[in-house]
Amino acid sequence: MTPKVSEMSFREPESLIQSVAQAGAVRSTIYPLKPNRRGWAGIAAFWLVLPVTVLVISLAASVHGALDPFFIMLGIATLGVLYPVLALVRTRIRICEHGLIVDSVPGRSRRFLIPYLTIDSGSVMVHPTPSRGGAYRYKPLTAATKRYPWPGLDRFVLAACPLRPKISLGPPYGQPLNIWGAPYSRHGISFRALHPVFASPWWRARPAVRDHPPRAQWVLGTLRMLLDRPELRPVLVFNDQPVMRWMFGTDRPEDLLREIETAMVASGVAEAAGFAAHAMANPYDRPPRDIPDDPQLW
Repeated sequence: MTPKVSEMSFREPESLIQSVAQAGAVRSTIYPLKPNRRGWAGIAAFWLVLPVTVLVISLAASVHGALDPFFIMLGIATLGVLYPVLALVRTRIRICEHGLIVDSVPGRSRRFLIPYLTIDSGSVMVHPTPSRGGAYRYKPLTAATKRYPWPGLDRFVLAACPLRPKISLGPPYGQPLNIWGAPYSRHGISFRALHPVFASPWWRARPAVRDHPPRAQWVLGTLRMLLDRPELRPVLVFNDQPVMRWMFGTDRPEDLLREIETAMVASGVAEAAGFAAHAMANPYDRPPRDIPDDPQLW
């Protein structure tokens, strides 16, 4: 008789990569969100519109029509916009000997170490249209407003979302850790691999905050309840480790998948052979409204 997950315990895996050095030598580096022509055009248009918008607002707010408020507001707006643009441009995937290093600014909180042994090669998908990859299912707003087919799945999704500062407007949760994309990305890839909280030494060590348990306990607490459902076990646990579907926007899905496949096979994961060609030959491209509540898509 198979034990319930509430009676099981997740061990600290030997395959867990504790530091960048343990990932081994870097075989190649890919910047999946590097702006393409459409991206640079959008960035240029934004920078042309921003000064005009700020000038109108500052002049309207100034009684004497002075330009001092314009320069102050323009500087604040520039800094506020420069950070997310820099985060997109600097996002990189380092394909190493023993796993992937996914990182971006500001540093430790945006660095994830994914061992190859936790990547489910049978879950790899290519999304010709990123918006049709089903990423909306992982959004905090979706988790707060949509009823998922399995009770507790909303809390599992929110456990992978950073808490936003109390002073910020909108939902208390930010962009999920497993979603990496840009508005100009032409394609997307996805696969199940080590849960982002456990792939990050920084997030794995986060303490309790705002009535939420420590981040690792938060994930495992929701996971144990879900895994009492047999249909969810294959998609939430792989090689005895908690996993989640990672999604990346990219203009070169074939190149990225081929590099990952080659590195995985070289590291001894024989079952990874051929997953790039299979995923490219069988793209997943359906409108979000048609995406069924299918566990295999999680």
